[in-house]
Amino acid sequence: TSVSAYSFNPARIAFLKHYSWKKFAIINHAAEFFASTARDLRGRAKLANLEVLASETFTNEIDYHISRIKDSKARIIIALAYPKDILSVICAAYKQNLYGSKYVWLLPGWFYSNWMFQNYNKDNLNCSINEILEVLDGYLAFKGVNLPNIKEPRLCGYTPEQFLTEYKNFGNDTHLTGAFPYAYDAIWSIALGLNTTDHILRKNYGRSLADFNYKDTLTRSIFQEALNNVSFIGVSGKIKFEDGNRIGNVRCMQYQKAYYINYTIQVGFYDVFNDNITINESAVVWKGKSVPADQITMRILDIGIGSRIFILFAVVAGIGIIFVLAVITFNVSKRSSRIVKITSPRINVLMLIGCIYCYVAVILFGLDWSIIRRDIVKYTCTIAAWVLSIGFTLGFGSLFWKTWRIYSIYRNKFPKKVKQISANGEVETIYRVLVCRSANMPIWLGISYGYKFLLMIFGAFLAWETRHVHIPELNDSKLIATSIYNVALLATVGVILHEFTYAEPHISYSLVASFILFATTITTCIIFLPIIKGFIRNKQSISNNSNGIRSRTGIPGTKESCKMTTETEDVDLLKEELKRHKLIIAEMRSFLLSKGIPYTQMKCNKIEAEA
Repeated sequence: TSVSAYSFNPARIAFLKHYSWKKFAIINHAAEFFASTARDLRGRAKLANLEVLASETFTNEIDYHISRIKDSKARIIIALAYPKDILSVICAAYKQNLYGSKYVWLLPGWFYSNWMFQNYNKDNLNCSINEILEVLDGYLAFKGVNLPNIKEPRLCGYTPEQFLTEYKNFGNDTHLTGAFPYAYDAIWSIALGLNTTDHILRKNYGRSLADFNYKDTLTRSIFQEALNNVSFIGVSGKIKFEDGNRIGNVRCMQYQKAYYINYTIQVGFYDVFNDNITINESAVVWKGKSVPADQITMRILDIGIGSRIFILFAVVAGIGIIFVLAVITFNVSKRSSRIVKITSPRINVLMLIGCIYCYVAVILFGLDWSIIRRDIVKYTCTIAAWVLSIGFTLGFGSLFWKTWRIYSIYRNKFPKKVKQISANGEVETIYRVLVCRSANMPIWLGISYGYKFLLMIFGAFLAWETRHVHIPELNDSKLIATSIYNVALLATVGVILHEFTYAEPHISYSLVASFILFATTITTCIIFLPIIKGFIRNKQSISNNSNGIRSRTGIPGTKESCKMTTETEDVDLLKEELKRHKLIIAEMRSFLLSKGIPYTQMKCNKIEAEA
């Protein structure tokens, strides 16, 4: 009639709930006695809405099982095993640092006094006794009540004091210690069970216990049922059985090395019949001076890019947009000028629109949950990716389109294309980071990176093929090669750094935004600043020539001087055009001869005459 191992599980559950511990781990020996107790404990935990983070059963390799408990991040650990095996578990816990103010160990309470010293064997354990005690200090245990002080009269008629006196006076001087009240109550339980069985047999079957034999299954089943229904007040407390196991009140014990090094002291009491636990909080000692938590307290801190960094790059992107708009205005307003016209102003505008998309993408990438609402972030994230992709395609696609036109003209054998050339131009803080990801991210990245890589390879091919074109207004091959080099280098480095720094949003955004801004701005300047510079230089040259002629002809303010000035400007413009036409024809002639194409002198002379 000692309290069964199952009876301690309700006390364990009540103790966990008392301190609001909702998560714990179990490690038990493979012996059925402990394995069945662990199964029952898991079932009761599930009914009580408690979570078992890990449940390990061992016979050997204890270090491995302790490591799994450590990986589960459990702080409350229940161990079920014999004393010798418990010391092996405790030693493994010491090696893996599963002790101290953050951890609570719950062990069986039926161990005898001084058990840790009696079962310690330095040859079998790789820990000193002091290391073992360091882990054991503060452990909690649950054990039955031998001689409780209760008000109800006991069936035997003895008070606890009277029972002890009678026990000491019984027989010789050798007496059992510890569980003898349970043995006494067991005799009473058997007697009551047999008495009930005899009554049932006489009443229902016309038989008695005197007719029992070992093949009599009827008497056996009646006795088992009667014993399971036995209920009385014994010297060890209230006697009651459940599925053949005696249930009884439980004492909550704690091992406090500084107070009593050999055993545990009582710090609480669990009334199993009323499912009520009482803890003497003043008697409980915690290493950390406060009740340990059953898990790491997660404090989630959202990390964003930050308004300062966003504003900085947004302003720079805004300046870039203004600069590109100014270049677009120049291309549109000066599209009739020969220097601008020959560079294909419509394609230029398309390329510049792509640059604007890239600048806008910088702003969109910076709109995270620290700036806008969280439900909008996923949309801005998607839009930013598409805007950047479209901007890259428009920018470099247009740039390579220009080069393709030059390439297609110069590989053509018909001289009429030349005219078109001249005309066009313990608390643990968890930092949460917002990362743009999709379900098929690798596929999309592969497609996006793949076709952009092919686009840049094709651009490099066109730049190489048109490298022999020496007309400044047409030959962008060196500029394109420089742009490809800059963008390829920055894109490669940017993608790699982004993958390594996405956990730091402000760093990741700063790097990506810087690369986008730098690549877009440098490409725009490389392609369009020479055009603007050439336009200004040509305009100044014409102005200087006109001023020289004006100084040698006529008297300012007269009718003849105005007429002379107009005619001189027209002649000067025609001379400039004639000079450039001759350069184009000469360039075309050398190109045809280098390709082995028959050159018709007469047609070229005709072209020169027309020029």
